[in-house]
Amino acid sequence: MLDDIVKFAAANQIFVGLMGAASVGTAAYTLRALPRLLQDMARWLFSVEILIFNTDSFFGPLADWLMKHPHTQKVRTLRAIDIKVLDSDHQSWSMAPGEGWHWFRHDGRWYWYCRSIDRENSRGNFTRESLVIRTWGRRQDSLYKILNLVNDSQKAISGVEVRVFSGGYWQKIGYKSARRVSSILSGDGAANKLLKDARWFLLSSNWYADRGIPYRRGYLFYGEPGTGKTSLAHVLASELDIPLYFLPLGSVKDDDDLNEAFLQVKPRSILLIEDIDVARASMERSKESESGSDDGEKKSRSGITLSGLLNVIDGIVASDGRILIMTTNHPDNLDAALVRPGRVDVRLSFGKVSKEDALPMIQRFGFDIANIDLGIQWPATPATIQTALLSLAGQQ
Repeated sequence: MLDDIVKFAAANQIFVGLMGAASVGTAAYTLRALPRLLQDMARWLFSVEILIFNTDSFFGPLADWLMKHPHTQKVRTLRAIDIKVLDSDHQSWSMAPGEGWHWFRHDGRWYWYCRSIDRENSRGNFTRESLVIRTWGRRQDSLYKILNLVNDSQKAISGVEVRVFSGGYWQKIGYKSARRVSSILSGDGAANKLLKDARWFLLSSNWYADRGIPYRRGYLFYGEPGTGKTSLAHVLASELDIPLYFLPLGSVKDDDDLNEAFLQVKPRSILLIEDIDVARASMERSKESESGSDDGEKKSRSGITLSGLLNVIDGIVASDGRILIMTTNHPDNLDAALVRPGRVDVRLSFGKVSKEDALPMIQRFGFDIANIDLGIQWPATPATIQTALLSLAGQQ
């Protein structure tokens, strides 16, 4: 039967033509694919590489390091980078390697890297990017050296790293000048006490684990505007040398977006939510929540529910190792479930200060408290005092 089939196929010109065309096509495809196949095999056998996405906290520092490397002067595909400096009006442009493969030589070794943009998964202002760094060899030591160099270069940068949640991920907007606790006007020493508490927390992970307590710390800063609530968050990040994550609840679409924001916050960092009452996650409860549960449904204007907010603060998906700071000008508007013990560990009231308590700030401006008239009514908010001092300094 097999012989009959072979004879029939050989006598059928259409079948012979189809088989010939298929053979030619297969051969052509193989010849085209062979170089790529050999390249992939060589890469797998004789090289090592690392992939980093721009949603990873290490992406920015690595991209900055590559941008400053001497090899950038030889790159032919470039992109313009808008460099913004926090606490300054200075703004400049720089050139960075663009999309595609580039090479550089470091410490006697050749490296290749590719910067790619995933346009299908980018949305709005969020552009999903990735960096691949590759070098010949099977050992990972050379890549570790690059990562350590990048890490050391970051440590050399003074100031507080500030990230803002926007477009579905945390964008690093730069470094804010460090600020010390002595700059906070606190006549009762509350700022120093809070700093001591935060330092103890960061060193107490084992203490929490031994007692089966979730390793999280929550602070509530409340008081009228201009009394230093945000400034103290900046001071804590400076003194503890940890990043500051700022979460504008208005930029969060729904509970899923909120979960993503909290999950991306790294341990040993401060998460700041300003004006928590303005988000209206603490307003009217639905009838279902009035039955006694402290996590009833309550939506903010941005689509966040109260239960969603409570879950990310201390629910099963809540991250450990971070300090949460919530600020408000109207503490009475906050839902009791949001600020109950366990979610808020320390409450700190901010108010106006006397002329005597403002002495350190006045002296930093170089004025004599005995011979100065700021033209304000005492007690006053730190913001009012600072504005008056700036005005007086500008007149000299």
